[in-house]
Amino acid sequence: PLHNVWPASGSFRAYAGTDRAARLRHVDARSGSATVKAIIFSDIHDNYQNLTLMLTQVKELSFEHMFFLGDFVNAGIARTIALFPAPTYATWGNNDGDRSAITRVAMSPGSNLSIAEATFDIVEFGGRRIFVTHYPLTVASMAKSGDYDAV
Repeated sequence: PLHNVWPASGSFRAYAGTDRAARLRHVDARSGSATVKAIIFSDIHDNYQNLTLMLTQVKELSFEHMFFLGDFVNAGIARTIALFPAPTYATWGNNDGDRSAITRVAMSPGSNLSIAEATFDIVEFGGRRIFVTHYPLTVASMAKSGDYDAV
């Protein structure tokens, strides 16, 4: 599923609702055009069908990066993400399977996948500091800390 972005500052919008396309787009109030900066997803749990559907949907959009917040389950899922043309930054979840095999996929030639060493990380994106993690209990306190532009 696609996740909401917790606004640590007023500059990020949380995407909610049942319409996937609506969650993927942000309407610029000045120009009225729909723009997407990043795709955020997690919990694939070895479901190639849903991953393929999601990648097919986002391929139509113009965006800069993808963030995968854990739960690959196997290296095949990592390989599918690594071969997608967009750079993808991932953190570990609580159900990732063989982390060594997944790391080898990320380190292979031509891979567009980078993986954090832990279940959380701080990423610079568009000049902003973003705290990324798989764990929702961590998210609320990190957003309240004020140390990040987005969580």
